[in-house]
Amino acid sequence: MYNFEGSVALGYQLGNMAQLQVGYQMQQWWSLATRITLADSQGRLQVDQSDVLTHGPFAKITVALP
Repeated sequence: MYNFEGSVALGYQLGNMAQLQVGYQMQQWWSLATRITLADSQGRLQVDQSDVLTHGPFAKITVALP
């Protein structure tokens, strides 16, 4: 299984101990999920591997502990 991921964000410092980040992220996974390509009335299945792509916006708050 292989993966490729990336993200882009803008950060804003919220005082001395906190930071807010807002951005967009993407993850591509190859051969991660099982895919059924054929199923018949006798219960026979044809199983294959499938790729998964996830992406979307995100927000992250980081707080530094003293």
